[in-house]
Amino acid sequence: MLLLLLALCQQADPHREKVDKGVAFPDKDAIAAVARKSDWHKKTLDILLDPALWATALKTIEEKTGLKAEKLDIKVTLGTIKVAPAVAHGREGVGAVELDIDQLAKYAKGADEIRRLQQKGVTVVVPPAKTESTILHELTHCFQGTDQPGWFLEGMACFVAGDPNIVLGFRAGGQKVGAVDAEMARDWTFARGWAFFEWMKAKHDVKKFVALAIGGKKASEAAAEVTGLTWDEVKKAEAAWSATWVQKYK
Repeated sequence: MLLLLLALCQQADPHREKVDKGVAFPDKDAIAAVARKSDWHKKTLDILLDPALWATALKTIEEKTGLKAEKLDIKVTLGTIKVAPAVAHGREGVGAVELDIDQLAKYAKGADEIRRLQQKGVTVVVPPAKTESTILHELTHCFQGTDQPGWFLEGMACFVAGDPNIVLGFRAGGQKVGAVDAEMARDWTFARGWAFFEWMKAKHDVKKFVALAIGGKKASEAAAEVTGLTWDEVKKAEAAWSATWVQKYK
């Protein structure tokens, strides 16, 4: 019995195996050079380059969207990014992730300071983003390709990452939930797209929707096929549901 228990404990995690074989992290010299900048740089690197976090992200993508890859082929680099603290691209688990640790360490330090204030009883309407959610978000982009609108790409990544900061920031900003494909500032497409995926999960079949869209159909066509509605009917029903979801989200 003891040997059986030991054997079960030693069984390999298939998600971790894929990460160990298929994710090329920066070399030790590159990591050390960035880590020397500050304690927060080192802490942020320790979180974001932990293979266990990547394995968890891979499992979460599979559970929430149904997407999986037989093997990964992802290159992770450290650099300076002007447009965002992290960027990624790819399809079916083949792609690249770039992390700007200067920005991410700054955010992590600020988040820690905000959490200390919360512990002292200070009310924070929009909590800071979670450092670890960066990997869930960016790894999702490595499965999507780039053939869909921003609300789909960012919405799906936020749906997987599940960081409350996104929705609560949208709500605190006084944003109204209109048609998902209406023109809006890029910053708001993250939460707006996330709400669409929550609606699809609650009312229809989000995994089928993802499979059709990633498989080549336009997001609007995939949504119509899954729901049996026209795209205009989809937008109307989803916006009404999502307006309530955004207001009730905690």
